[in-house]
Amino acid sequence: MTDIRLLNAALAYASKGWHIFPVIPNEKNPYGSLAPRGHLNATTSADQIIEWWTEAPNANIGINLEASGLVCIDVDSYKPDCGFDDFIKDKHLPQTLTQKSASGGTHYIFKAYPGDSYPGTLCKGVDIKYNGYILLSPSSFNGRSYEWQNDLEPTKAPDWLAKKSPKAIEPLMPTSWLTSLEYQQLIDVIENEGWHGTVLKLVASLVARGGDDDAIHHFTDGLTLQGYTLEDTRAEVQRMIDGARAKGFGTELTREPSSELIKSSRGDVINNHHNVYVTLRDSAWGQVFAFNELAGTKMVLAKPPGERGNPSFFKPREVKDSDYSRLAKWCNQNGLPTVNKNVIIDCVQEICEENIISPVRHYLEGLRFAPAHHEPQLSHWMERYLGAKPGSSEERQYIEAVSRLSLIQAVARALNPGCKADSVPILEGGQGIGKSTAIRVLHGAEWFGDALPPMGTKDASDYLRGLWGIELAELSFQRKAEIEVQKAFISRREERFRPAYGREEILYPRRCVFWGTTNRTDYIKDDTGNRRFLPIRTTKVDFEGLRARRDMLWAEAVYYYNQGEQYWLSEDLVVYANEQTKERIEEDPWVEVVQTMLRTRKEISLKEACKVCFQDLQDQHITTMMTRRMSHCLQMAGWRKDGRFNSGPQRNQARFVKDAAEAFEGDNAHERDCF
Repeated sequence: MTDIRLLNAALAYASKGWHIFPVIPNEKNPYGSLAPRGHLNATTSADQIIEWWTEAPNANIGINLEASGLVCIDVDSYKPDCGFDDFIKDKHLPQTLTQKSASGGTHYIFKAYPGDSYPGTLCKGVDIKYNGYILLSPSSFNGRSYEWQNDLEPTKAPDWLAKKSPKAIEPLMPTSWLTSLEYQQLIDVIENEGWHGTVLKLVASLVARGGDDDAIHHFTDGLTLQGYTLEDTRAEVQRMIDGARAKGFGTELTREPSSELIKSSRGDVINNHHNVYVTLRDSAWGQVFAFNELAGTKMVLAKPPGERGNPSFFKPREVKDSDYSRLAKWCNQNGLPTVNKNVIIDCVQEICEENIISPVRHYLEGLRFAPAHHEPQLSHWMERYLGAKPGSSEERQYIEAVSRLSLIQAVARALNPGCKADSVPILEGGQGIGKSTAIRVLHGAEWFGDALPPMGTKDASDYLRGLWGIELAELSFQRKAEIEVQKAFISRREERFRPAYGREEILYPRRCVFWGTTNRTDYIKDDTGNRRFLPIRTTKVDFEGLRARRDMLWAEAVYYYNQGEQYWLSEDLVVYANEQTKERIEEDPWVEVVQTMLRTRKEISLKEACKVCFQDLQDQHITTMMTRRMSHCLQMAGWRKDGRFNSGPQRNQARFVKDAAEAFEGDNAHERDCF
């Protein structure tokens, strides 16, 4: 049954100048097929809204707050630890438009002014929504509806809500890098374009000019925003400095390439790289291209000039060869009649590299976690949302450690591509409980993959690009060669290959982590090199809880990654993990035969072991494959290789001896059998 109220409400909100977009019915996620960029697709266009809600009549209504000039105090008053009452005691809360959320909280909606910025949280249980979105009545979530509490117009946001304007902050030292005018221009840029992106470019510039770390910190300390400490600023700036030095990027803040076109002696514009680059950069084409460093691909982010179709329906895609042809034709019509296609390709590459996007990194950098205000859950999310049930204090420590390192290593790979992060949590549990879905929810459907081609192939290397979390389903391989390929592939930090139809070989530092899933208990076939596998028994997955807390989980992981927390097991837990993996090793039936038939022996060769265990076996039937299997089974049964026999009929054959503990147990067993 469709609900015409949703369309009517969406149109009414748009008539107020509010930017609206569709959200999946009874959920909080953007309607991917209709709004692929979520709240960034929000619009005031009545035609667009009618089209959206005609296709999805029951879609919830989302509002892009920043685009609508609004900011929302989201009070989770239903939570017992909500601190809003104490926070607001000494502050005036103006009467304004108010909405009751589906969960029982309250939305106080205020008018925001351009240039103001807002903290992510006020206190425990209270978030500030500004750069994102909220749902509006009569949307529903978990079967309950959002309801307006009054029909007031949003009033101006109280002064205590907005962060202090950067203009009021003075540098801590007279700057030798920028003039006073240039410094004021920098402050204006921070106001208009945001702190992080602007300071990142500034730091890259100062590194390029030869500034040392102390000097750069001394300069950027003065850019600390209200609501953040000097330590927060220094920690973030240090990461920028380290990244700039590692990557070698950065140009002077005030230096711009000359926009003057180069002409011949006759006054004609020359079709060279400089002229093509400047022409494209200063036209609408300058906003079309970008480089997606997650996927390692050149992207078209907006509808190219001259291309047919409604720009609002354009979906970002990879650059195609036809884009270069279309661009060449455009240049032919705009003052560059004989431009070479190779010059076009070079200039598009440069423009892409100047407009770098990194979806996962941007997502993580936009999250905020404050230990004093937010409930810590990084250690317990596997228990809460995957149904992991520790049976002992040691197992609890292990599960908590895996809970933390699994997310922190994923953050490390996103923020520091190519770093060592080869731990593979293995989610064990019955078929259909939702192990795969949990990983998809955690990493986001657009950054999750579960169709990895055969490991070690070029297709597998290419598949990793653009993904953050990859599922390895049913880790089970029959041949030794496959096992070795698997371990080498998982441990790799970067991919070097030539993509299909690519012109050059590329080096792609990994930005992904791996997860295993299985419904078996004996999925490990090799008893060596299993330190990377971390088994976790799961029972019941709480999708809604995981989806609702996903952002705060990642925010906490980012916080502790920035604090330098290690994302690998401590030595004592490594021992425990090894014991867990040994329990999952698929046992060969020959092991039991070895333990029974050889229990009184102290030393033996492979050939003799085969003949003792299988007494009807003839020498000519003992193959290399059989002796390899026997070697493996002897070691699984507690034997170890100890040189070679140097005399007797077994001379020069590999010598296996029983470990002392195993030998003692075997002797006792023999004695017990004598009674």
